Amino acid sequence: MPERAERGDARITFRRRGLVIGESYFSEPADQSRRHLDVLRVVAAATPPAGRRRSNDAHALAIDLARQEDQLFDDISADTRRKIRRALDTDESGTTMHVAPSADVMAEFCDAYDRFAPARNLGPIFRPRLYALAASGNLMLSAAHSREGSVLVWHAYAATRARAHLLYSASVLPEAERADDRNVIGRANRLLHWEDIRSARAQGLEVLDLGGLDVTGRSEETTRIARFKLNFGGVPTPTHSWSEARSLKGSLVLLALRARGSDF
Repeated sequence: MPERAERGDARITFRRRGLVIGESYFSEPADQSRRHLDVLRVVAAATPPAGRRRSNDAHALAIDLARQEDQLFDDISADTRRKIRRALDTDESGTTMHVAPSADVMAEFCDAYDRFAPARNLGPIFRPRLYALAASGNLMLSAAHSREGSVLVWHAYAATRARAHLLYSASVLPEAERADDRNVIGRANRLLHWEDIRSARAQGLEVLDLGGLDVTGRSEETTRIARFKLNFGGVPTPTHSWSEARSLKGSLVLLALRARGSDF
């Protein structure tokens, strides 16, 4: 039985670009009287914002954890199930779920992600967000490791008592020289997704989602990632994220970001 964490709603606050940012995951906060914020961000909500507020509409692959474990495994594609079994039986890969990650584990993950990111044209991880999620009890980290104990893959989730949302995924060796090494890492990643599903279900969560899912074919890379995620079953589910200003400074920053077509 995995470790359990007492989680509330994911409502965090941190500083970025000289602003006080509040983030609310999966829904708009019911209590709007929180301390001063410059910007409020709502992330991966099931319903769009009311009124004329604009949102970034996307999809996530949502896995219903109310079903039995064997049903969840049967929903996974046959090829992915075979690779999961090989990761266990041949590669002897293992996994660890950090329901309440320590500072050392968080630093190890962040350092690994920052080494991984340039190979995928990604920026470094924004650590204050991760630290705020950890401080509020809303961060889960999981890792897959080799038979020798070296970490091969990391996953990071924002989690409440009901739902977990994949924020980051990183391979420790993104450009392994040998095809055999790349294949071991690929199988370890599939195993880790499956063990994340099992662990989230055992913790009593209702839904695990694997993060953004490209349903429109924006690029070859995002289409490839979508195909990979769809191998784990689940249902493509609309999500809505938006940022709203709570101060004059926040308004000016959001206007500047939107003029450049970007967000936090």
